[in-house]
Amino acid sequence: ISIDWVSTILTCVSYLFYLKDFPLFAMLYLGFLAQMYILAIIRYKVTDQYLIDAGSPLGPTEMRIMITTATIIEYFYPGFLLWFGVVGLLIIITLNAVDFLKLIKVANERDAIENVQKGK
Repeated sequence: ISIDWVSTILTCVSYLFYLKDFPLFAMLYLGFLAQMYILAIIRYKVTDQYLIDAGSPLGPTEMRIMITTATIIEYFYPGFLLWFGVVGLLIIITLNAVDFLKLIKVANERDAIENVQKGK
């Protein structure tokens, strides 16, 4: 997971340099990707199973491929990367929200099982 953090930070720094007029996008991107990693760590604590994407169609590798593709497209269509970032942030926010709700459900189920075992 430390390599994921390093690559995420490098990607965000490159966004900061490239989209100088929109530094908020780079910070939001970093924040929501951090949320994805934190949810993975919490899920590991709850389920004892490490999954970075937890059944989501979009994991860190897919995101890197999409960012690389968007950067190539930016070369031919200037301004594409900004709109890609806006849409990407909306997708990441949605996936994190769904993942968070699933994680809460799993955590509640585990709490209920543990409470029954403890006799509460």
